[in-house]
Amino acid sequence: MGVHAHSIRPGSAASQEATAKRPLVGCGAREGANMIERMPTVAVSTFRRKTRAYLKLAEDHPILITRYGKPAFVLMSVNHYEHITSLDTK
Repeated sequence: MGVHAHSIRPGSAASQEATAKRPLVGCGAREGANMIERMPTVAVSTFRRKTRAYLKLAEDHPILITRYGKPAFVLMSVNHYEHITSLDTK
């Protein structure tokens, strides 16, 4: 998978820029791959140390969490999850 990820730090200019990005929505495989490439990214080790801050960021946009440099998890708000799952039923 060709993930072009970028790391973010809570409160940094990058986190503010990520919040300003257009919503990450999509329901097909192609849209899903595009979503992952545009997601703010954090290593699982950093996420563990700063969980509270990343949970706060995830209220505004999904965050890709990597393990050993590869995509492993996506953290997102319930509102965002409900929005993208509702697209599958339309």
